[in-house]
This record gives sequence, structure tokens and C-alpha cells, in this order.
Amino acid sequence: MFYQLNKGDDYDTNGTNLKNWLNTYKTNLTNITLEDRGEATITNMTNMFNGFTNLKNIDLSNFNISNVTFYENMFQNCTNLTNIPIKTFTNLRLKSDNIYANCKSLTNIFNVTISNCNTIRTMFYGCSNVTNISDITATNCGAILSLFNACANVTDISNIIIKDITDARWIFSRCTKVTNISNITLGNINRANEMFQNCTNLINMLNFNISNIIYMPTMFCNCRNLTTVSNFDTFKTVDMYQMFKFCNSLTTIPNFNTSNVADMRYMFNGCSNLVDVPQFNTSNIISSLQQMFYKCNNLSNASIQNIINMCLNSNITNSSYKNLYTNNMYSPLCGTKFNTIYYANRQDELTAAGWTFEPYNEGYEGYIPEEGHGGTED
Repeated sequence: MFYQLNKGDDYDTNGTNLKNWLNTYKTNLTNITLEDRGEATITNMTNMFNGFTNLKNIDLSNFNISNVTFYENMFQNCTNLTNIPIKTFTNLRLKSDNIYANCKSLTNIFNVTISNCNTIRTMFYGCSNVTNISDITATNCGAILSLFNACANVTDISNIIIKDITDARWIFSRCTKVTNISNITLGNINRANEMFQNCTNLINMLNFNISNIIYMPTMFCNCRNLTTVSNFDTFKTVDMYQMFKFCNSLTTIPNFNTSNVADMRYMFNGCSNLVDVPQFNTSNIISSLQQMFYKCNNLSNASIQNIINMCLNSNITNSSYKNLYTNNMYSPLCGTKFNTIYYANRQDELTAAGWTFEPYNEGYEGYIPEEGHGGTED
């Protein structure tokens, strides 16, 4: 079906006439081409095609959208839509949510550019049949939240640039089938919380360029098949809370720069196959290292010594958190099997620093923490 917007429609900046016309064909419309004469001034396309469940293809290549600043829910729930009519979003000063959310017939998302926008949330949320995401650029935005959250059948993510963003939480959270993520640049981001949380089949992260991220809590939480981690630039990072929690396929971890990190609680909680742990800089830790290595029962002797050094080098002030008891929920080694041999020649050192300690109790199963929420923004 074809629709041409003429100069006489210029007054209709909210697109009301066009929406009313489209809604008369909503039930049966499968293909649509919109054109104008370059004179139209539509600024609002909110809900324009929302719920057009039979719509398969939309051609906007000759439709003037240069003045559009409202895209909220524009193609949401177009469950049979197979193409992405608009791939460039710039200078959106107001919130734009759910633009392609639940478009369940999309299979590939590529060449999407987002720049100079205020807040874009859940743009492709729940596009459950997408298998590939590539060539995505998002720069100079306030927030891009849950961009691809719950795209549950994605297997490959590549060529991603996300820079100069205030809030980039949950972008790839719950992409549960992705196995490889490659060529990704993340820089100058304030919040990257839970960015890859619950990507449970993620194995490899190749050519990751990460720098100048302030908050990274829960970033890779529950990535249970992740085997390798790059040595990210974390000089400016202040929060690594639960960053690799339940990543139980990790055996080694790089020596991140943690000189500015103030929260490392639960960081490797439940990483049951972790063997080699470097001696992280904990000089900025003043609260606790609570359950940082909960049930990491395969740690090497050298790693245990590094953990003891981390405790001694921290600046924790509350004596309740300065313990290495395996049966204390505040201990960094809560529930972890280790014995007194690891404390050999270190008892005086620990005691002088105000730390208490005891060997592993074979009958103790350890404190069981909550797993946390599932990576949504609720």
C-alpha cells in the first residue's frame, strides 16, 4: 500500500492524520510505502505502527523524518516485521522507548547508529528471533538502556562501539544463546551495570577495548560458560560489585587495575573453578570484601596468599568485616575450603592488622546468598 504526505498535511506535526489513516487498515496491512514531497514537518511518530501484527515490510526511504523527535513505541509489537525501516537516530532530546520492542520476526540487526540522544530504552527488547547483532554505534547519549535485552536467540555480537554514554545498563543482558562477542569498544561510560548479565552461553570475548568505565557491577554476572577475560583498562573504575559472580567456568583472571575500586563484594562469588587470582590493589576498599571468593574451592595456594595480602592491604575499618572465617557471611573466603597451612608464618601479621581467622570446617556449607535479579530494569 502507498501513502503520500502532501503539503496540505504540513500542519499535522503530530502525524494525527497519518495515524488515523493507517489505523483504518491496521488489521490487514502487510506492506506499506510512505513518501512525501520533502515539505512535510511531522515531528511525532509515537505509536505510529504499534501493534500492526500483520505488517511485514515498511519502506520509509522517501519519507522525510528529519524533524521527527518522538519515536516512542513506533514499531513495537509489529510481530511479523522483517525489516528495520529506520536505522539512524540522532538529536532525540526526549525519551524514546520500545521503538522495535517485541518485533519477533526480525532476524538480523545491523548498521544501527544512535547519537546525541537523551534517553533510548529497550529499543530491540524481546526481539527473540534475532540471531546476529553487528555494526552498532552509539555515541554521545545520556542513556541507552536494555537496548538488546532478552534477544534470547542471538548467537553472535560483533563490531560494537558504545562511547561517551552516561548510562549503558543492561544493553546485552539475557542474550542467553550468544557464544562469541568480538570487536567491541566501550569507552567513557559512567554506568555499565549488568551489561552482559545472564549471557549464560557466552564463551569468548575477543578484541574487547574497554576504557574509562566508572561503574561495572554485575557486568558479567551469571556468564556461566565464560572461559577467558581480557585485561580491561579499569583505571577509572570504582565499582566491581558481583562483576563475575557465578562465572563458574573461569579458571584465571587478569590483574585488573583496581586502585580506585571501592566495592569488590561478591566479585568472584561462586566461581567454583577459579584457580589463579592475582593480588588486586585493595587500598581503596574501606567497607568490606564480603564473599568476594565465596565457594571458590579450587584456588591455588598462591591465590590464597594473594587474597590474604588483599585483606591486609585493604583499609577496612569495621572489625566485623575483618575476618577470614569460612562460616562468616562477611568473610571474603566464606564457604571456601582452605586450612591452616595457608596462614603459616602469617598469624602475627594478620592479628596485628586486626584480622581474625580459622581453618575450614568440613561440616559447614557456607552462607548461601541470593542470586540477584534477572537483569531487567524493573
